[in-house]
Amino acid sequence: MLFVPSHNSLWDTWLFEENGLYHLFHLLKKKGLRSHAINHAVSEDLLHWKEAGLAIERGYNGEWDDGPLMTGTLFKNEGIYYMFYGAKRNAIQRMGVAISEDLLTWRKIPRHVLEPQGEWYETSLLDSSISSVAWRDPCIVRTEEGDFHMFFCARSRTGNWTGRGAIGHAISRDLIEWCVQPPVYVSDRYGFLETPDVFEMNGRWFLIFSCGQWHSTRTGDFEYAASGIRYLVGKSLTGPFHEPSESSLLGSGDGMFGSYVGRTLPLRGEHESRLFYHHNVFPEKITNFKSLTGSFSTPKILKLCGDHLSLQKYDDFDRKIFPNSSKLKREHLAARYPESEATGVQWIPRDISIEALSPAGIAGVWFDKSIENGAIRVDISLKEGNGGILFGFEECNNGFGIILNYCKQRVELQRVFRAEFGLSTSMIQYRPLRLSYFKEHRIELIIVSPFVELYVDNFLILSQPVEGSVAGRLGLLIEGGSGIFSYPNILYK
Repeated sequence: MLFVPSHNSLWDTWLFEENGLYHLFHLLKKKGLRSHAINHAVSEDLLHWKEAGLAIERGYNGEWDDGPLMTGTLFKNEGIYYMFYGAKRNAIQRMGVAISEDLLTWRKIPRHVLEPQGEWYETSLLDSSISSVAWRDPCIVRTEEGDFHMFFCARSRTGNWTGRGAIGHAISRDLIEWCVQPPVYVSDRYGFLETPDVFEMNGRWFLIFSCGQWHSTRTGDFEYAASGIRYLVGKSLTGPFHEPSESSLLGSGDGMFGSYVGRTLPLRGEHESRLFYHHNVFPEKITNFKSLTGSFSTPKILKLCGDHLSLQKYDDFDRKIFPNSSKLKREHLAARYPESEATGVQWIPRDISIEALSPAGIAGVWFDKSIENGAIRVDISLKEGNGGILFGFEECNNGFGIILNYCKQRVELQRVFRAEFGLSTSMIQYRPLRLSYFKEHRIELIIVSPFVELYVDNFLILSQPVEGSVAGRLGLLIEGGSGIFSYPNILYK
């Protein structure tokens, strides 16, 4: 949502922090090649980035990494930085390592490559149910005893062929020689559990992974979380792990691909929260997911709330991106639809809020201000019906809406257009959320075209691209009910 490198190619990402400086590494590609290199960028605040050049490039013909490069991770031990990354050659994925003393110049160690092995995993095309052998996306955790544990994306040799997605496991004492262990988790419905991230929080262990609709994955929440980021819960570093009933952290709806590759970093002094990062995907058809075009999104806070993980806003970041603000007032009200008083629709402007009433159907009111890249904050308290905000409107004909649907207990991103009787909508994406009448809910929408990021009461709801222009007028909507809206507060550069 924020960082797009100059070559306009960003895919799987991994982050390393040292002395207050964040180092971002990500896959990139040249025209005609897939993932030909690993790029490096740095930031002091996770919001403003400076490119630091290529870290690792694809190997020469005959070398273990002469095929497409794959996701990696970075670990520092005794003053040396170890970059673990993957590559695919002859349909077999492998993981290798490069070392550095300054994070800028890297030296590959080709004789220490971890290849698919072990009686528990698919290791060749003969026992694979797909066209390649999965062995990628390492994550490394060090124990107090000094052992290094690597977790990675693999597939079990046995089980349902549409499942078999496994979290592989290997142990090392020196980050060079690895001993492969049985998987710590095997799924019965996920073809892959990609880019795992394993960490402890307040005495419990969690494992985050990403899974896509192109993996033929279907879950009970498939309609709104077909592709995206999920998590498992475990009793120890090596499990056993299980998937909770509400495992989706950040999802994209059926046929969509919005957010992917969620990972975390520790926060100093915090035991129930971590820094969470991911990337957004530019709006392309799901069948073209190999386009490898995305952006590194805004950071979030991953919090442990009771027994479940949730994502919340990071350190008031929107004000750091958009330092200027403007509170709209009653004199900024410019248009409404329907316009006829005979409809019974009322918009009653007060000094600090607007009262709204729509006996039936959806009614809207617009302000004379437009927003292209910025943020919108609105507080809503409804007595009945549904309500929300409008944005991206050309005049008052077509645009988008964020709707708090109290009847279905969810938040919706909708296309909104002018119809014969009031406004009408078509669904883009939604997310379940507990909503209460007579309670004030805060909507915060961040727009960085073509991406939108939505928070309700500080909890992340959506972070994804929207096809079509998101720039334009903003407004409010009410559907079959009544309530009170604060005047929007706009943040901008």
